[in-house]
Amino acid sequence: MNKFKHVLTLACLSLSSIAISIQPVNASGAAVTPPKTNCYIKIDDPHFSEYFRRTKAISAVKINASSKCGKPISNLTLWVKIYKTGKYFDHEVAKSKLTKFGNIRPNQEIKNQKTYVECLNSKETDYYGVAYAEATIAGKIRSTPSVYSAKTFTFACGT
Repeated sequence: MNKFKHVLTLACLSLSSIAISIQPVNASGAAVTPPKTNCYIKIDDPHFSEYFRRTKAISAVKINASSKCGKPISNLTLWVKIYKTGKYFDHEVAKSKLTKFGNIRPNQEIKNQKTYVECLNSKETDYYGVAYAEATIAGKIRSTPSVYSAKTFTFACGT
């Protein structure tokens, strides 16, 4: 009986490792689900903005997002929000909206690179981003589900 349990355990471990190994993974090693359509949005992880430091002499955490569709679309709105984690609930600290009216060619990437939060002090704070979009595809208004940045990062950047 003991030998049977050992063989069964090995068989289960082998099957689970096969199942895990066939899932696509991102750079952080987390399993990802590829888009079911050729239309999707992508959000980057939070980062310190070198541009704001260099051009405006301010410290800021920034998050970029983009939208791309394999079909012609029109009237795209791409929202990006920055959240900081809180003790009881997370707080939205910045939000921006990019709207592109008119037609957008298939596979044209539209970027929203204007979402940032200025650092008011050097308190350690955890940040992550959320993006979502709305566009007209084949004459119908379609909305994406919210997409979260892959990681939450801690910065010496309190708000």
